[in-house]
Amino acid sequence: MCYCTPSIRTPYCHNCNQYMRTEIESLRQQLAECERERDELHQVCRDAYEVWAGSEGIPEPVYASEAYLYQLLINMRDEVKRGIAKVGAYKTGEK
Repeated sequence: MCYCTPSIRTPYCHNCNQYMRTEIESLRQQLAECERERDELHQVCRDAYEVWAGSEGIPEPVYASEAYLYQLLINMRDEVKRGIAKVGAYKTGEK
């Protein structure tokens, strides 16, 4: 059925088909952009985690504010690690 002219009762309408082709192409471009952005963010997370992994450690905190910042770093590291694992599972088709 034609969507641009309801009175037309044909399964094929050039206007509707062209519109749908245009919409599909637009969605493909958006998907490609999202995939590129996801890959870039994944690399940023990997880089951040590698910085942590390559560090020579952080001295034991002495003050409460240092302990808070240290715990914040640990939490951020763990979140990056989980994010990398999720993206890796998504890319390989695992859940």
